[in-house]
Amino acid sequence: MNPLSSSSNQFIQTPSSGLITQGFDIQNDFNNPNPLSLGPSGHTASPSGLSSTSFRDPQVLPPDDIVRDLIVLFYTHIHPWAPILSPTIPNYTQPWNIIVHAIVVVSLRLSTDQRLSSPTTKQAYRQAAKQHILSHAIESTSIDSVQALALLALDLIGSEQGPSSWGILALLTRSAVHLGLAAEEDPNIYMAGRAPPNLSRTSIIPPVANWFEDEQRRRLFWLIFCLDRYACVSTGWDFALPDFDIKRRLPASDELWMKNVS
Repeated sequence: MNPLSSSSNQFIQTPSSGLITQGFDIQNDFNNPNPLSLGPSGHTASPSGLSSTSFRDPQVLPPDDIVRDLIVLFYTHIHPWAPILSPTIPNYTQPWNIIVHAIVVVSLRLSTDQRLSSPTTKQAYRQAAKQHILSHAIESTSIDSVQALALLALDLIGSEQGPSSWGILALLTRSAVHLGLAAEEDPNIYMAGRAPPNLSRTSIIPPVANWFEDEQRRRLFWLIFCLDRYACVSTGWDFALPDFDIKRRLPASDELWMKNVS
């Protein structure tokens, strides 16, 4: 039995611990005027409230209209520099998925909404969403979780918080290896009757359904590659993604990608 599933073992987030629970009110525990609550009391699941296969919206984001404004801000100011999602704004709906949580984390600083005028309020929303992203990414490896991690790492490095991003970047690069993102899809692996290698992407995530999905994964890998190179050159560490292991084509042009939006 998982000891973290007991309600008596739930953790509380404090400025020093950084841990998080489903059953407390940020207004009381952070001592700030914040309407945020991390979930219903008495929740007996794991502290993240997530399964190993799907992301459950923990309902820690700002009101829906603010979230939609943040999505627009993200696609206007951030996505052009790291175009790893859809080239056009998707129709995101509730429950918000892990990608939307990452978008909120990286876009909150751009918002001028008066309801987010307090730095304490912004930081509380940011930390709550970030903790749930990390919890889900550790428990469940998927393309969505890796995309969310990539956005978090990009935001931390871009905010000159290098040391804070190293742990996320390590998780990000290993996830890229586990999912086989460094190599192109092999359409003949099953047709030839060969068994896939252990822990290949085919045994963790489904194969791509179309060229658009393949291009998304290709762009995701090259963003991870750039972040890895930037961090390693800055610190003198060895590359987590060696050149000889990379068998990925470069991304297609934005114009071609736009024409193939699914």
